[in-house]
Amino acid sequence: MEKQAERNWLLPVLTGGVLFIFGIDSMTPLGYADFIFYFLPVALAVLSTSARTPLGIAGFATILAFIGFETSPHPEGADLFIAAVNRGYAIFTMWCVALLVFLIVRTRNELAERDWVRSGITELSARVRGELSVQDFGSNAMSYLASYLGADVGLLYVAAEDGRVYRTAGYAYPGGTEAAPESFGPGESLVGQVAVEQKLRRVTHLPKGYLEVSSALGAVLPGHLVVAPLTAEDEVQGVIEFGFLARPDRRVVALLGDVGEVLGTAMRSARYKEKLA
Repeated sequence: MEKQAERNWLLPVLTGGVLFIFGIDSMTPLGYADFIFYFLPVALAVLSTSARTPLGIAGFATILAFIGFETSPHPEGADLFIAAVNRGYAIFTMWCVALLVFLIVRTRNELAERDWVRSGITELSARVRGELSVQDFGSNAMSYLASYLGADVGLLYVAAEDGRVYRTAGYAYPGGTEAAPESFGPGESLVGQVAVEQKLRRVTHLPKGYLEVSSALGAVLPGHLVVAPLTAEDEVQGVIEFGFLARPDRRVVALLGDVGEVLGTAMRSARYKEKLA
């Protein structure tokens, strides 16, 4: 799932606002407090989806505020020291506002991220609940997660008693290729290594032919790969991996990091029911 995009109109509007205020500031004689309007674009940055926006706008406004001081008409008898001090106080206060807006936007994004992860896990739990075979469990999990995460290709491996993990389900994976073996032993390839370490791995430089995204027109190598262990009570039940053409945002990594126990427990239950059948 791609990171929520910055509103296309907001950054040009904020930048244009700063330039407009600078135009007024540079033509207004010193002694007038027109520079206080630099606060407005900084405060409006609270509408941004990026916590960096208010800091960037404040930095841009600071540069123009200094230039505006030099280019503004200097009336006879104007006290430049007082004018400089007043502008300095205004810039300091503007940065306080920018930091406050930064904290507001960052907190809002973190809450939205947690809600997104929580919603994904809740829905996934519903999809893998019930009397499912291991195959049906894998198909349901891969289909939902790939769609929710915006993944382009993926595979799910189930751990067996012999210590290996076996390919059980996939999403948009071209069967019959030799790119992904049917199974991996402990420490073999990224999948086997994740099963041993029980730690999520992110990879950006994939070997040629590894987990290609295929269509009728050809195949392309995903630019990013996330491999996560599926565990139940600290025991590996399987491994899941997803390939992305675009860089996955941190929400995707957070969800795959949190979902391992949910899927691992459900997988263990499905395997146990198959043994009893």
